[in-house]
Amino acid sequence: MATPHPAAWPSDDSFGPFLPGHGDLTLVFENIVLAILPAALVLLLTPLCLRRAFRDRGSCSIAWTFYVEIVLVSGCFATELLATDIWGASSYVPRYASKASALMCLAAVCMGAVLVLGRIRGHWPALPSLYAATTALFDLVRMRSYILRNMGVMAAVCLATTLIKALFVTFGRISYQLQSRSALLRSHSILDWVIVTLTLGFKNTIDLQHLPELDPQSRSEVLLPQLQAHWAKSEGKHENFQ
Repeated sequence: MATPHPAAWPSDDSFGPFLPGHGDLTLVFENIVLAILPAALVLLLTPLCLRRAFRDRGSCSIAWTFYVEIVLVSGCFATELLATDIWGASSYVPRYASKASALMCLAAVCMGAVLVLGRIRGHWPALPSLYAATTALFDLVRMRSYILRNMGVMAAVCLATTLIKALFVTFGRISYQLQSRSALLRSHSILDWVIVTLTLGFKNTIDLQHLPELDPQSRSEVLLPQLQAHWAKSEGKHENFQ
């Protein structure tokens, strides 16, 4: 995968300054907040889910949708593994990108473990569906960033991952509906709250006027004269040095 051409970048002003190359703060932010943090949270919660499944046993009933979910989790793992391999072979690797892909691979493994053990032990853990629904929206954001940087391969991988996770959530709801009405209600309430909350960011634009003022002394009208005086002083020193 070639290094993205800087000419494709001016349309992306979603976060941070423009620093073509490895100083791309937008991708750093997205890799940490939209990939590493959700995956790390799944890794932390997986032992708790597995412990609960080992400790308590309910009535086990496996529907046909369970096998579809297993295939979809495997597909999610495959796409994340492909992303890790692409970053490893690429001449341009944004900071934390390879770590984010590796952690998301582990998160996909945890999804499968929680899903399989939970269903076999008669539990209906919400963690896999919750993680899939949340990160599917995050993957759309990352896909946009890759498209703006002419990184079509990574954008295609993100799109494939998003579709797989959307199908996983859909078949998960079908499984709940077929087997457990109480689990269906819990899943609906949690997923609906998460999806509605996250989609607020897609429907609304937060501008500077929406943010509270941190300090009156930090306003641009106050800082600009101070900065101009500092710049003039620095230019004078530079001229004297020459």
